[in-house]
Amino acid sequence: MGLLETIEKTEFLGSEFLTWLWYMSEKHTGMFEIQDIGSVEVWFYDNVKLEKGKDGGNRESIICKGATSDLKEARLGLRTGKRLKEARLKIIIDDDEWFLTIDSGFLDFRQLKTPKIDKSDFAGDDKDADAAFYEKVYLFERAVNVIDNLFMAFIQERLSNGWHQTAVPAIRQWIQEGI
Repeated sequence: MGLLETIEKTEFLGSEFLTWLWYMSEKHTGMFEIQDIGSVEVWFYDNVKLEKGKDGGNRESIICKGATSDLKEARLGLRTGKRLKEARLKIIIDDDEWFLTIDSGFLDFRQLKTPKIDKSDFAGDDKDADAAFYEKVYLFERAVNVIDNLFMAFIQERLSNGWHQTAVPAIRQWIQEGI
């Protein structure tokens, strides 16, 4: 099986992951416990895109935007068979905030905004400039680590015996209740 066939057969996983993440975020008021990090808040924020259909065919898309939106239209889209294509997330660890958009196709990040670095902490010689660079890389890696851990939790649940008996009915009920 070629790469394109493999991608086509597994592309649903990214959409399922985003749906599961949205459900879990609302169910647990945004709180997740992540190994080696601790308590993390994850919220769907500002922008969600849903699609139905294939590229080249009859494809329908809806985009729900707005920082104050409760995303009812997006949940209605899920109810009518659309899948999450991308979502804007807000991640909070302690007092630090990250914003990023995740595309469900390859689970790639876009528009990753890390917490600001206090440049006064790194004012000085070249070693301080290197330290500022490595601090920024660390902040990028921290966001990637959060998403990796959440995806691993999703995959473990997805492969468990309880996925179809417990998780899928609970997510369907959550979708219905949100309208």
